[in-house]
Amino acid sequence: MKDYLSISVPLPNKKQEIVRHLDADYLVCAIRRKLIKVQPEELLRQRLLRFLINELRYPENNIDVEVPMSYFKKNGRGRADIVIYREDVSRAGQVLMVIECKAEEIGINDYRFDNQLNSYCDIINAEYSVLTNGLDFKIVERKTQNSLRSFPTFYDCIGS
Repeated sequence: MKDYLSISVPLPNKKQEIVRHLDADYLVCAIRRKLIKVQPEELLRQRLLRFLINELRYPENNIDVEVPMSYFKKNGRGRADIVIYREDVSRAGQVLMVIECKAEEIGINDYRFDNQLNSYCDIINAEYSVLTNGLDFKIVERKTQNSLRSFPTFYDCIGS
């Protein structure tokens, strides 16, 4: 298996608005617009979503979260953390990018995470794959298997 370039991406560090309910902490998901229980991966996912939308100009309507693989393949297993489509989610066309988030304390060089992400990409035929723990990122253009040195904007990805 190819070793991929691991890069750092300056994610926004703006604090999420946390809501306390029944002795648990929740935040409002940027995409689903509903309360989600606070977990390390969820905090990262929300920071990354804000970065994608606000900094890299990925259209909010092209992003979906916690997407079951069974949506793409009968009996597909697992859920992709973030899926970005070339067009609006309602059209559910070509998948541009699949992103898998891990908690900050988890290293992303574990082959199991690469296998998980590659499995998702194979099922949904994503053009780009991203694996991150918020500190390090592995961003790969799947067609060429080239590691990217920076996080591409939406327009970089679609070639416009």
